[in-house]
Amino acid sequence: RTITVETTVDAGYTEGSIENTATVSSTTPDPNADNNFGTASVSVTPAADIAVEKVLASEEAVPGETVTYTVTATNNGPSDAAGVVVTDALPAGLSDVSASGTGPAGDLTCSVADPADPAASSGDVSCTVGALAVGQAATITVSGTLDPAFTGSLSNTATSSADTTDPNEDNNTSTATTDVKPKADLSLTKTADQTEVVAGELVTYTLTATNSGPSTATNVVLAEEIPRDLELESHDDRCSLAPSGESLICELETLSVNQSEEFTVTYRVQSLSTADVISNSAAISSQVNDPTADNNASTVDIAVTTQADVSITKSGAKSVVPGKSISWTLDVSNTGPSAARDLVISDVLPTGLKDIEVTGTAPTGSANCVVKPKENSSGQVTCSLAVLDVNTDATVTITALVKPGLTGELTNSATVQASTPDPDDSNNASTVATALIPTDTLPVTGVNAVSQMISAFALLTVGILLVLTRRRKLT
Repeated sequence: RTITVETTVDAGYTEGSIENTATVSSTTPDPNADNNFGTASVSVTPAADIAVEKVLASEEAVPGETVTYTVTATNNGPSDAAGVVVTDALPAGLSDVSASGTGPAGDLTCSVADPADPAASSGDVSCTVGALAVGQAATITVSGTLDPAFTGSLSNTATSSADTTDPNEDNNTSTATTDVKPKADLSLTKTADQTEVVAGELVTYTLTATNSGPSTATNVVLAEEIPRDLELESHDDRCSLAPSGESLICELETLSVNQSEEFTVTYRVQSLSTADVISNSAAISSQVNDPTADNNASTVDIAVTTQADVSITKSGAKSVVPGKSISWTLDVSNTGPSAARDLVISDVLPTGLKDIEVTGTAPTGSANCVVKPKENSSGQVTCSLAVLDVNTDATVTITALVKPGLTGELTNSATVQASTPDPDDSNNASTVATALIPTDTLPVTGVNAVSQMISAFALLTVGILLVLTRRRKLT
């Protein structure tokens, strides 16, 4: 008769072999007791299936922040494992690596290799687990700071080994691959070199772009909309005018963590601007996700005032004969810096003039000129002009007939005023004096001279005839 006995070898057995002896007995006398027992010896070879699992413990892998992995080594048996060691070959890009772990016996002993060691990557981690009974597990935590400039995916592999034979090596390694997600908190600060500017003058803005991290920002763009009251004068070499001409674009390939870059842009406020305040805004963006968008734009307001240095120059003949016509020219100029508005050109004409005519021309057309009566004068010429831009001129021409018999000189002054403040009013008036030349003091010339010569000749002829007649009578 055959009897089969099944048993389980203790998972922790390490003696090398097991002997098992069976005996048989009966109530009936046995003539040969030497064959009443039998011994079988079985060689025992421990085998432990150590499985490793590695996962990313952090919610996500962000360059510049801490990345944490969890490695779990489990003994799936059938035997207890001895001399278990878990290693982790960390990828390039991690620094300040630390490792710790716990097992059935307590805290594990972990070491991190020097990253400067050519044989190490970012710092290979090795943790000694030691004995690991069937069903037991050890957990290891590995942390490191990911390079702020890291891009792509992060791949990390952990491996287990043991003194005990592993019947299944397929699960002795585990790799965690993660796509990194950069984040960069970009901020923009904009300032102006003055809080108040005169229309027609320059204002310089400074744009400061800062990256507070945690990751390096790539393809950084600063966009500034150009207000209609500003004309671009100069800008940073890293900036260019957009095809539309309505905005200025400044670019940086990268902006590292805690790095700041300044851009300067100079504009001229249009001389014709009527704005009281000019608001200038700019915004910053990049290819990288920004966790805080509230600080991505900045606006600067500057007050605008006006000043226009208008001047007038009056010119005309130095002398004139009463009974003849006379002409004066009034040249009005604006040297800025702002456009002059609501200009009034005035000229009170001296007495003794008649048939007064006035014409006015300006860059934008004609000036509106009128002549009105004024006491103790020949009238007052008034020309109005809505606006005179910087470095432009307006001209007023006055012609009149000087009344016969007038003596002395003609003296009169012309003035110009504008509603725009004038920083220098010393050139707002101009005076011309014209001498009056009596007719009897004029030199004998032309037709008058011929007439007088004929008259003289006639008188001389008459005189000669009278003398001859008198002599005849005497003889």
